[in-house]
Amino acid sequence: MLSMTRPTETRDRFPWEEGRACPEDRALGIELELIELVHQREVADADRDVVHVREIDEQIDATMDDLVAVAASAAAAYGEADPTAG
Repeated sequence: MLSMTRPTETRDRFPWEEGRACPEDRALGIELELIELVHQREVADADRDVVHVREIDEQIDATMDDLVAVAASAAAAYGEADPTAG
């Protein structure tokens, strides 16, 4: 059924529209993204596409940084020691 509200009208947001996820779910999504990036890098490396390999390496580094940040936030949320410390 179509919604009878206009797009400009305000309404309460549904929880699934908020885009919030627990740290474990975010980490899982980032890990899946990392797996895909590693696969893309292997393909680019096999194709000897040096420029694409460098671009993917940068994306992998950024994704790893995101994963470290999520791990630190998960540790803080559960009162554990920061896994990235020392």
